[in-house]
Amino acid sequence: MEEARVLPGGRILRYTFKERFIHWIAGISYVYLLLNGLALWSPVFWWMAALLGGGPVARLTHPWVGLIFFASVLWMYRLWDKDMRITDEDRAWNKALGHYVRHEDESMPPAGRFNAGQKYLFWAWPCLAVSLAFSLTICASDPKW
Repeated sequence: MEEARVLPGGRILRYTFKERFIHWIAGISYVYLLLNGLALWSPVFWWMAALLGGGPVARLTHPWVGLIFFASVLWMYRLWDKDMRITDEDRAWNKALGHYVRHEDESMPPAGRFNAGQKYLFWAWPCLAVSLAFSLTICASDPKW
C-alpha cells in the first residue's frame, strides 16, 4: 500500500498529476463515447451526432475514441492495482460500515489511501465492462435484436 505524500504546510497529495491526467482522459473519452454511442444507437438521439461533427464523423471516431478510453482505463488499472487490493484493514472498515453511514468518522478504522467501498467500485467496473461486452456480442449475433 502506498504511503501518503505529505507536502509542505502539512497538506497531503492524494493524487499525482499523472493520475489526474489519465483520469481526465478516461472521463472525457467516456462522455464522448456515451453521447456518440447513443447517437449511433437510436434515431431518438441522432441530434447528438450533430454536436459531435455529424453522423459520418461520429461513426468514424467512435472506435478510435473507444481505444483511447480502453487504454486510459488500462493505464489507471496499472497505476492503482496495488492500492486496490482488499486487505484486513478493508475487512475491518466493512465491519464498521454502520459508523460510516451515521457519519461517526471517529469510530471508523483507518482505511489507507482508498477505503473498501472505493476498492469494490474499482473492481466492479471491469466485471461490468465484461458483462456489457458479452451482452453486446449476444445482441449483435441475434437477428431479433
